[in-house]
Amino acid sequence: MDFGLVRQFSSVMTSPRVLLGSVEFMSPEQSRDPTTVGAQSDIYGLGASLFWFLTGELPFPRVKSLAAALRALQQDKPRRLRMLRPDAPQDLDDLIDRMLDPVPQRRPTMPIMIMNALTPFCTRPTSSVLDLELENPIRQIHQATRIEDRGSKIEVRGDKIEKNSPLESSSILPPPISKTGRRVLIVDDDPAIRELCTRCLEGQGYQCESAETAGQGLEILRNRNCEVVLLDLVLPDKDGYEVCRTLRGHPYPASLRVIVVSGVPDQTELSEALIRGADDYLPKPFVPRELLAKVRHAFTQKNALDQYDNLHRHLLTSNVQLEHSLVARDQDIRQAQNALLFGMSKLAESRDGETAGHMRRLQKYVRCLGEKAAENPASSGAVNSVFLDEMSRCVPLHDIGKLALPDSILLKPGILDRAERAQMERHTLIGFDMLESLGRVHGPSIPFLGMAMSIVRSHHERFDGKGYPDHLQGDNIPEAARIAAMADVYDALRRQRHHKPALPHAQTVRQMTEGSPGQFDPFLLRVFSDCEGEFERIFREVID
Repeated sequence: MDFGLVRQFSSVMTSPRVLLGSVEFMSPEQSRDPTTVGAQSDIYGLGASLFWFLTGELPFPRVKSLAAALRALQQDKPRRLRMLRPDAPQDLDDLIDRMLDPVPQRRPTMPIMIMNALTPFCTRPTSSVLDLELENPIRQIHQATRIEDRGSKIEVRGDKIEKNSPLESSSILPPPISKTGRRVLIVDDDPAIRELCTRCLEGQGYQCESAETAGQGLEILRNRNCEVVLLDLVLPDKDGYEVCRTLRGHPYPASLRVIVVSGVPDQTELSEALIRGADDYLPKPFVPRELLAKVRHAFTQKNALDQYDNLHRHLLTSNVQLEHSLVARDQDIRQAQNALLFGMSKLAESRDGETAGHMRRLQKYVRCLGEKAAENPASSGAVNSVFLDEMSRCVPLHDIGKLALPDSILLKPGILDRAERAQMERHTLIGFDMLESLGRVHGPSIPFLGMAMSIVRSHHERFDGKGYPDHLQGDNIPEAARIAAMADVYDALRRQRHHKPALPHAQTVRQMTEGSPGQFDPFLLRVFSDCEGEFERIFREVID
């Protein structure tokens, strides 16, 4: 089919942060809110592509402006396939109409359903070829074929052509129906066979190339765009089966159709030829009508493959555009999440008297400790780059629950009594409840909240089970909380606060590795001992 239409509102590349794709193949819901599109939008785009391939037109008539195109997409109903192609099957028209339904829920739900529905139309022969097959009993009746040739008759017997007296009957060839310019290569060492095939095919509008050896045929295919090959199995230089295998490799196109022609009446040749890469089989003697039917069917197959290839390339392009859109959307969501984290962390800083330097150091501590732990053969394997990225984003929220504590506890210069201590320890549960409430409302859009809640609730648990609030023990403490606990304790010991002096690095390391038995994960303590120099560097570089 000749597609002369130039798409009017397409763009090669979507602008940064713009989630608008090609209007001609865009679903109505995508034009309203690109961030909510799903698989049903792809179904619509596939339907628009099929409409275009089959008609050379788009589902909506051409308009002069992008605004008018969007308005038609959102308010009007697409045209039906049979409005432009009355010869199209009704089932195909109904299928594409369902794919282009403005309501996503009424479209087919899965691509496999569309593939199954389209299969009969891809494999069904065209009406002209079907008529030829139905009206062609000649092969069972005659052992020879007669066609007109300038007052003589040409008779095909086996691999030979003989000229005799003038024909008494008219030609049995059908009228020309093929598209002008379709090119066929005839590879046969018998010049009479090449002449017969050439006259039959050229009389129907095909362009023919001829070769008497396999080498000549392959050279022609490398230099000229032949679409169907009539290949004799017995050639002077190469076996026809070997040529079939060659044609299925580089640089020959995958859509090239190969029809094997042989005068040896061996039924096993058909299966063998198909195994070696042929698409069809034509035995000698053959009648011109059968030759034309085989060639037309080969071009029908090639057309289907070419349309599939065009559709495949279009879908790949659409997938790339959709991927860019999703990446841009994910970046926007991540920025929004980071803004939320930053705001909540700043609240915690101002309430507890913490500093921005403390929060940034915690992020660097946990990444350093996590990367070293992941390199150790004894690692659980749960710590990876994604885990560390999420953890470094979440750890500044570890004390978010202190927002609900009174100043008399947060700013008390001395040691807290038992009641005050109990109230202070509740900040882990308060913070957890805050994030859990946020997750109940916005959970699906904020997936990192699960790790944030585990850090907030469990970063004061001890490996020996004597921590709070749940007295978790060992590996029952979330790994992110165990890593965050070591980072938080190190930074707390290094800084001077209103209730304690600052400790130097060496004393802090001794306190953590020797002075608090049972507090930390023994594996993480060993990892900390290997990277404690990095902790000191981070503390010195990231100042308050």
